[in-house]
Amino acid sequence: MRILMTGATGFIGSNLLKAWSSTHEIGILVRPNSQITEEMASHAAEQFIYDGSFESVNKAFDSFNPEIVIHLASYYVYEHKPEELDTLVESNIKVGAYLLEAMKLHEVKYLINTGTSFEHFGEQEEHAVNLYAATKQAFGDLCKYYCHAGHIRAVTLKLFDTYGDGDERKKLLNLLKSNISTKEELKLSPGEQIIDILHVSDLIAAYQIVMDNISSYTDNYSEFGLSGQQRCSLKELVALIERIAGESTNIQWGARPYRDREVMTPWENFEPLPGWQPKISLEEGVQRFLA
Repeated sequence: MRILMTGATGFIGSNLLKAWSSTHEIGILVRPNSQITEEMASHAAEQFIYDGSFESVNKAFDSFNPEIVIHLASYYVYEHKPEELDTLVESNIKVGAYLLEAMKLHEVKYLINTGTSFEHFGEQEEHAVNLYAATKQAFGDLCKYYCHAGHIRAVTLKLFDTYGDGDERKKLLNLLKSNISTKEELKLSPGEQIIDILHVSDLIAAYQIVMDNISSYTDNYSEFGLSGQQRCSLKELVALIERIAGESTNIQWGARPYRDREVMTPWENFEPLPGWQPKISLEEGVQRFLA
């Protein structure tokens, strides 16, 4: 399969690139300042530079002639600042719109898009948690137009939190892992929010299932949620980490307030991906992560 991938330098994209490089030809669409390691470069069949123009995207399609597009690129921030508006719109809407139009022009039929559970806040199914999620939601609407007009078939996988081997993002698990070593005071919220976290190996399996079956789904546009299925509170997650590590953390619970529009209970009314179940338990995943 010839795959054109965005977001290949991110945590999920780099893992997909590594997992699929021996069985697929993967072209990656990257920005001029992207940090491409030698390993990433060795896994990619070709690299194409996205310079902010439709022409640069169209050129990648002209040259690579993909059979399917995997869209992972995005800009994430929980609470945005005014100076981040342009980046949010550029990364989460504009580049995706260019991909959709290029797919239409080149008659590339299949897209796997990456959404977020944050598009669903509380009981309000279509209410985004934050502006990041709202921009992802807006791109989903663009996908639906191109699908309903008969130009493409697309599946959006809506993710909760993710983690795994080699994860260097400055996210919660890395903060907790570091705190075990440093014992520096870590100020957190009261810790009652529920966490839904999925190991990257199970995530790769989900993308593979969609790629294998995208031509057979009933609707031109489908959405599925990918849950780790072992939800726990933040406090319970910390207790699990401390038990597996055999050491304590230095957390000051309640030293920070909950964020504005904090997700206390993750989205529940999602359609599960047919034929997929996570195989790595939370305990096993944390053991591997700490190791």
